[in-house]
Amino acid sequence: MQDEYRKPYLILFNGVTDALELIREGRWAEAETKLMRIQQQAEAAYVDVPGEIRRLYDGKK
Repeated sequence: MQDEYRKPYLILFNGVTDALELIREGRWAEAETKLMRIQQQAEAAYVDVPGEIRRLYDGKK
């Protein structure tokens, strides 16, 4: 995995793992909040990726 995408990936992976545990415990509202928060955090981390690299990742020239 490219280093540029490591941080957003880890945010999503770890957050989803935490949210799944909350769901297993029946803590649905907390899981929903967790998922929304990690979505925002991963997006913020992605936006921090340098523009040229992001364009290549998105398939834009």
